[in-house]
Amino acid sequence: MAKFKHITFVGFGVMAASMAADLGSQFTLRAVTSAKHHNEILTNYLADEVYDYDQIDEWSKNTDLIVLCCPVKRNIELLKNLKKNKVTATIIDISSTK
Repeated sequence: MAKFKHITFVGFGVMAASMAADLGSQFTLRAVTSAKHHNEILTNYLADEVYDYDQIDEWSKNTDLIVLCCPVKRNIELLKNLKKNKVTATIIDISSTK
């Protein structure tokens, strides 16, 4: 069983916030969001670190688990960039279509 210490949520909306709240202080939690959609109260309360999408070099390093919580099209681009940056973390996707 994998042991995760650092979890990065990419797209910090309701689903990510719910997971982060449930995980509590068990892990170091990172939130990746866009500056224009940044909910300061939500991310700063639940996350230990907050990054912008464009800071992929920063938020993708030293993480054990990446949880993609963005719209599907955005996740496709993120996956391409994660591959390009040779990220080795476990990646899961909890996005949905509407």
